[in-house]
Amino acid sequence: MTGVELLEQAMITFPDAKRVLLTAYADTDAAIRSINKAKIDFYLMKPWDPPEQNLFPVVDDLLGDCKASFRPPFEGIRLVSLFWSPKSHEIKDFLARNGVPYQWLDAESDKETQCLIDYVRSKDYSTTIARLPILVFQDGSHLMEPTNAQIAEKIGLKTRAQMPFMIWS
Repeated sequence: MTGVELLEQAMITFPDAKRVLLTAYADTDAAIRSINKAKIDFYLMKPWDPPEQNLFPVVDDLLGDCKASFRPPFEGIRLVSLFWSPKSHEIKDFLARNGVPYQWLDAESDKETQCLIDYVRSKDYSTTIARLPILVFQDGSHLMEPTNAQIAEKIGLKTRAQMPFMIWS
């Protein structure tokens, strides 16, 4: 397998990865094919010695670009609702006041949101429609049209006083 073929295969598996071709000075055909077919981000021609001067800075810049654009997947509570829903704003306020990180997803405009709604439908056999708003938790569980008390109980907030209320006279 040539380097260009390797880059083409890597592009299928890792489409967002940065691709660099290291090539000999005389192999301009490989460079042209890699630009056209493998969509390389950079190519270096031999000699790249000393690497500290000719190779490492280029690789370091590409790694810096990757690091700057990397966004890890959100792993917290997801709130799926309609934009103008008063109930969803009530839930957002409750979560924010209690310092609970969440991601709000508009049920009308996002493909990922539709996947979450379909997931909830497939898990909840008591209904054929998903009632919004829906909270989807990291463990895959969900609450449809939850009350603040249900949310608090699910996320482990204290919902009852530990000590009796006493009035001093």
